[in-house]
Amino acid sequence: MLLTATLLALLPAVVLSGQHTPAGWACAPLTVIESSHEDCLGSATLSGGTWSVSTKKVDGGINRFCVVTLSGVGIKENQDFYVKGTFTTSENIGPYGGISFNMEDADNGNYVMMRLKNTGASNVETGRLINKFKSQSEAKTSSKANAAVASGSATLEILVNEGEESVYINGVLQTDISGYQPFYVQPGAVGFAFQNAKDWGLKVSGAEVCSYCVGANGNKYMIGESYTDGLQTCTCDAAGGMSCKCGATLTCPAGQSVWTDQETCESKCIRPPAYCISSGDPHYKSFDGKYFDFHGQCTYQAASCDDFKVFFKNIDRHNRAPRYTYRIELEFEGSVFSIAAGYQAHVDGAAVQVPYIKHYVNGDRVEIINNGQLEIRLHSKGREPSVRLRATNGGFYINAEMWLHGSCADITEGLCGNWNGNAGDEFMPTNNINSWGDSYKQYDEHCPAPPEPWDPCKDISETARAEAMELCSPMLKAPFAACNGVVDPGNEKEGIMNQCATDVCNCFIDESCACSQFDVYASSCINNGIDLANWRESVAFCPYECPEGQVYNAKGPTPVPTCLERNPTPTGTVRGCFCPNGQFLQDGVCVGANQCKCLYEGVFYNNGQTIRKDAECEECVCKDGGEMTCSPFECPALNCASDELEAQEADECCPKCLAGWVEALNPEVTVKQGQNIELTCSVKVDGVMKDDIKWYKDGEEITKGISKDKLVLKVKKSEVDDDGTYTCEATKGDVTASDDFDVTVVGPKICEHEDGTTWEEGEEYKPTETVVCTCDQTGEHECQCADDGEECEDPNPVAWFNDECVKTCVPEPGLCSAAADPFYVTFDGSEFEFKGDCKYNFFNCDEIKMYADHEKDKASSKTKSIDILFKTDTFVMDGGKVTLNGATITVPMHKTYGDGAKLSVENLGNKYVLKIVHDGKDPMIEFEWNKVSAYSVTAHGTCKGFSGGMCGSWDDNKKNDFTGPDGKVLKTAEEFGTAWAVDDEADCPEPPPPEDVCSDFGLEADKPGYVKYVEDVLGAKPFKNCDGKVDMAGRVEEIVQNICNCLGDLGCACDMFDQIAKECTAKGVNAEGWENKNKEHSCKPQCPDGSNYQTGPKPVPSCGNPDGGGKTQTACFCPEGQVLEDEKCVDVGECGCEYGGKLFEIGAKFDKPEECLSCRCKDDGEDCEEITCKTKCKDDEIEVDVEGECCPECLADWVEAVNPDAEGEQGEPLELTCKVEGVDVAAGDVTWIRNPGNEDVTNVKKQYTVSGDGLTLTIKKMDAKRTGEYKCVVTKDGKSSEGVFDVTLPPVEEDLIEAVEKKIDFTAGQAIKAECKILAPVTEITWKCNGKTMKSKGNVNIVVKKSLTRLVIDHASTDDAGTCECSAKGTGTEDSDEIEISGEESEVIFTPVNDPVECMEKTKKSCFLEWKIEDTSGNKIKDNDVAICKWNNGKTSGCKTSKLKGDKYQRKFGKKRKVAMSGQYVAVFTKDGEEIVSDPIDLLVVKNPDKGKGKDKEDKGDKKDKEDKGDKKDKGDKKDKGDKKKNKD
Repeated sequence: MLLTATLLALLPAVVLSGQHTPAGWACAPLTVIESSHEDCLGSATLSGGTWSVSTKKVDGGINRFCVVTLSGVGIKENQDFYVKGTFTTSENIGPYGGISFNMEDADNGNYVMMRLKNTGASNVETGRLINKFKSQSEAKTSSKANAAVASGSATLEILVNEGEESVYINGVLQTDISGYQPFYVQPGAVGFAFQNAKDWGLKVSGAEVCSYCVGANGNKYMIGESYTDGLQTCTCDAAGGMSCKCGATLTCPAGQSVWTDQETCESKCIRPPAYCISSGDPHYKSFDGKYFDFHGQCTYQAASCDDFKVFFKNIDRHNRAPRYTYRIELEFEGSVFSIAAGYQAHVDGAAVQVPYIKHYVNGDRVEIINNGQLEIRLHSKGREPSVRLRATNGGFYINAEMWLHGSCADITEGLCGNWNGNAGDEFMPTNNINSWGDSYKQYDEHCPAPPEPWDPCKDISETARAEAMELCSPMLKAPFAACNGVVDPGNEKEGIMNQCATDVCNCFIDESCACSQFDVYASSCINNGIDLANWRESVAFCPYECPEGQVYNAKGPTPVPTCLERNPTPTGTVRGCFCPNGQFLQDGVCVGANQCKCLYEGVFYNNGQTIRKDAECEECVCKDGGEMTCSPFECPALNCASDELEAQEADECCPKCLAGWVEALNPEVTVKQGQNIELTCSVKVDGVMKDDIKWYKDGEEITKGISKDKLVLKVKKSEVDDDGTYTCEATKGDVTASDDFDVTVVGPKICEHEDGTTWEEGEEYKPTETVVCTCDQTGEHECQCADDGEECEDPNPVAWFNDECVKTCVPEPGLCSAAADPFYVTFDGSEFEFKGDCKYNFFNCDEIKMYADHEKDKASSKTKSIDILFKTDTFVMDGGKVTLNGATITVPMHKTYGDGAKLSVENLGNKYVLKIVHDGKDPMIEFEWNKVSAYSVTAHGTCKGFSGGMCGSWDDNKKNDFTGPDGKVLKTAEEFGTAWAVDDEADCPEPPPPEDVCSDFGLEADKPGYVKYVEDVLGAKPFKNCDGKVDMAGRVEEIVQNICNCLGDLGCACDMFDQIAKECTAKGVNAEGWENKNKEHSCKPQCPDGSNYQTGPKPVPSCGNPDGGGKTQTACFCPEGQVLEDEKCVDVGECGCEYGGKLFEIGAKFDKPEECLSCRCKDDGEDCEEITCKTKCKDDEIEVDVEGECCPECLADWVEAVNPDAEGEQGEPLELTCKVEGVDVAAGDVTWIRNPGNEDVTNVKKQYTVSGDGLTLTIKKMDAKRTGEYKCVVTKDGKSSEGVFDVTLPPVEEDLIEAVEKKIDFTAGQAIKAECKILAPVTEITWKCNGKTMKSKGNVNIVVKKSLTRLVIDHASTDDAGTCECSAKGTGTEDSDEIEISGEESEVIFTPVNDPVECMEKTKKSCFLEWKIEDTSGNKIKDNDVAICKWNNGKTSGCKTSKLKGDKYQRKFGKKRKVAMSGQYVAVFTKDGEEIVSDPIDLLVVKNPDKGKGKDKEDKGDKKDKEDKGDKKDKGDKKDKGDKKKNKD
């Protein structure tokens, strides 16, 4: 090939008038000059159609020639052609230099040569070169000298037409040299070539090249000729190319229009753009108008079309519903463009500035713009636009809107539906929203299955949805009412009204949360021609907050002026945030024109910097004020290798040489079984026929699921067998390229129940009628109680499931309260005032007792403090202080008991709430204390009929509410209260009955005003809704008396209003937060500094639970990001940890013994692991659970052998004595046993005597017959314990056994192997470790051979360390030896294979992070026990399970890797539930320096493979495709 030396400007093609140019041919001037060696071309200029060329002599003589070629543009290779040029020189160029034509390359080729200024007969020659000009050629010379050539100025014309060649010099046909047909110069070009062997100068004028057009059908056409090919008409133009236009016509029904795909020329009738939205929690409206809720918290495909996909990313903000849409993603041409909450814009994960505009060579473009809100617009295939995506910012979430082009109808797939005009089939084939929605989830092993849609209104009250509907009612009034007949607003069960009410309940009846759905409705109305842009002017509680410096405009101009386009032509208006007139949004700030910066594809440039716009073939220089001066750049000539083709990247105007001209756009695909697989292949070379594109799976050709253009492969409802390597392969001529897709199909996880039953992820298993077990995506199962369907009816209408899920119908919860001086309301509704000043039993049920401590207050009394006793704990609430067993604790606090009961104390700011959950009773009780003197208890229905105290008997009978502790019904409140006093009557006398305090204090004149005030409050909402369910009128006098007792302070009525509100709520009328609903009162709840009294989650957010609970309540709440801790609002980031009312700083360790957890406090919560109990009770021990402790204790060995190793003397008596502790025993409880034979010797008085208490046995006379094992067995209450004695006579000393090693070290997890040599014949071998006789069982194995005994303890733990003893018995002798066993915990050793790891982005060769990992215990490490994660500031993220290759645990980074993936990575090994993290290693992904350049650089291995492939083709290798695939690999 000829190498480019200089490239001059290309001139447009024109029709020239050469003397022998065939009619109708298109011509172009020869404007490109190239040379085979850079050092041989001196200069070359083109002016006025004339080339002036000077050359330099090339060293090497005749064996090295320089070839300088002039060529034209646009004439295809191997076509017929005509070339012409006039050559002029003033010097003789010698026998080897001259004017030649059609040099193929430096090795061979056809040529015509004019030896200018040469007067010899052979000054014109034609021929074919064979070997580098080394006199090896086939040539034919002219029969006589050509005068024009000899003169030094001659016009040469060559015409190759229909297989015949004609050569003309100065217009005369050279008959004797024509016909050698030099058809080829170099791929894609024809022209003249000059040879020289010395310095030389010449001129070439009128140089041109001409040819005809060749259609895709292979036929030739003259200029102006046309042909029709299917749906398009193609015409030969003056440039020698075929210009094709789509030509089909259609008549469409009303409301539709014609759209033609400019790539395929297929036309169809399309509908107007369709609208889909995800809003609020999130609620969806599909293209076909279907409203539904889907609470998945992953990334889901929302829509798709032929060349793009759209995804919605949902988040779980509070670890509970609601969920929200956070980000919209557009996937196009292998890139991901996204917009997200907080006005964030990203491309392929990297943040970009807006406006961002990405151009493609074919005219497609992607825009990310701020159009009042962030938008993405894709313009492709002539669609303006193909899709428009808009993210209306809601702070931490967005309303995600989509407008989809009509050409995508019926083919789109995703959460926005199939857009087929039928809203009734959106969820097919399952007709289940969750399973349908989950089928569009992008695979994420950490993302859970979606929960069922959740109605938050039910967690508030029975009337909550009605209240929310009232706040949403503006949608039914002006200005919205004008749209109600066009766009159905729905109702409380469906449509936007339903969605609005749900959002309001999600926000705990906050009216501002309706605004998002008002805006959604306005958008739908605007889409249908109803102008509601200014709707916010009519709804006072819906202002829109814009970023600083921007202002809200309901009708802002679109397009929005930007620094890139400062005066765009307006096409309409849009709602959103805008800069003031004359300013432009730049980097989030409004700036004047003089502050504008240069911006290209999301990146700012400084003055003087050069910006290369590859797609537009422009190079620009940045100027002041963001202006750019641009000029076109020229593409370099290409010199492609034999295994490369001239290819075109989608976003680069200049072609390049590529061997890898086939690209997998999504090379790594992971799907869940049942999801669809879609693989997209890009072929970057023109002229590849569809039949030459093949698909393979694991080397085998596949033909199903392939698109018409062969570039997309779809596998519907994937199975595990679809896992594998897929290959897209294309062939053009004799060059083949391919790329691979790694496809992983993840099968369903399997769960196993404790009963051995297994079932698949997503399915349910019911071990009993009232238990249902689910299986999640990690293979973990969870069982919950489930109703059996039988209704619970009065008087026990509530279903209660205990911890074993046994269902029982029980009464409804009961409420008992006391307020003010104090005024009691019992469970059964009795009301009385009691002014005692002692401590009284307020309530008791089961293990719970409550005491109210009264004290004198003016003319009355009040409750000073409350004692709450549960199990062994005593809580005291006294004012704003809480103590536990006498020690002050911090609130909130949480505690768990050994039987699973959970107790918590919550701080609502203006009151404490103590809650006990036990045995499925949630709650068993809930107690409120207002930090002053008012309190109430709500008790589970199982307490009904079993409670006592001031709250009455709770049996639906008010008449016996004054039942005292002795069971007698008392007559007065004073008698009743005094009877429940803790102290007796002498210390706590009966108080007098209440008196008229208003009269006593002289407030009769003011009393009517107090009465009116109380009646006004109770006559307003929400109390008036409760009238008839609670006796309001009877309360007025009591409340007024309390006001008088406070000398007219109306605030003293608040506790009793609050008491009534609780009763109303208990009766089904929601009076929660009555202070915010009632405008007549003078009560303002006192909240800690920084907090506000409002509706929020229940439980309230705390350091231990920053998101709070899933239910609702009215309380004091701190601002977002803060929680109430110990009476202060603190940032969540400053939280420590709390347990049992104690605070722990970050890093501190603490135990939760009741939960058997050992924890460490971390900045994101607590990290806990189970406490391993080491309690190992013997057969004669009793295991006892100790309240408040994790591990059980063994009841002490109550029988002990005082002298267990009793050695007697021959002929002498020997006493064996037992000691008993902790148990009283009599002689009859003791039995003495002798072994072997289990002989009871208690009453064998000839040889033995037993003491009076039975605990001493005396062997009267020792001899060998009396040796052996003796036991004293004590039996008490069915439990037995024993003391064991080994009775011996002094042994004969003999060495029988010896330890091989006296000391053995081991690592936890390894085996302990202890050996002893047997030195003489023995009759018995035993092993003891730490006093325990070892037996071959479980992980213990004992081997005894003739000369050796071995003890093996597999998988030993450090608990096995200590002393082991091997013992041997011989004939009348015995011997033993000890071995010291030392253990240490095992260690995991991480060894990186390479550190750092450096690889280049976007190259085909993968790179790997690899570790060798060794567990010193010797246990095998599985690949799924190791994850490789990004490491940042001590935290892991983006973890992926490793793959084990040989002895290396690796993570692969495929060719889609990006520079942004650089950073530190760690290997994380999970062992026994604990994560062990390696030291980090560095991954450096560097930019590809060849990206965008003229030639793609591939690694040597790839190129070698391709060369091998080429060699095989050259040799005529006829193997099938499978063999070719193997050769490629």
